[in-house]
Amino acid sequence: MSPRPANPGRPVGCRVLLVDEEAAYSYAVVRLLERAGHEVTTHPDAIAAAAELVYVPYERPTALVLDGGRSPADLAGVLAVLAVREPPRPRLILVGSRADPMEAAKYRALGADAYLVKPFLAEELVAAIASQEKAPAQGVPDEAAPATTAAAGGAA
Repeated sequence: MSPRPANPGRPVGCRVLLVDEEAAYSYAVVRLLERAGHEVTTHPDAIAAAAELVYVPYERPTALVLDGGRSPADLAGVLAVLAVREPPRPRLILVGSRADPMEAAKYRALGADAYLVKPFLAEELVAAIASQEKAPAQGVPDEAAPATTAAAGGAA
């Protein structure tokens, strides 16, 4: 799919590649990221996303938001493409439905820069995209980071 045009008059923050098969969820995430000034491309499956990462080098995303509930083979394919790509590698943000420390640790071990648990606040996703370092997994206790509580508003 081609990227949606960025909001007129607003500078583009990041080029984001969103991979999720749920159309309603993708639409909501695209809208919130566009309001934050990002340019978003969507794909319903990881294979198409991996192909774009390989064959469209001039439109490299600066962040990849990927549904962590995908099949292990799909996830492994995207991670393999990221491993062999020329730098810079896009920030990898995995989104899942389990607030489980083991789930978060698994994705971190695979190279995720951030792990968010659905539903998450819009600000959490925007911050994860903007962050230059690995962020603590949202909604998952982490010994190295203080626990955060979700405030009302903007959940995706």
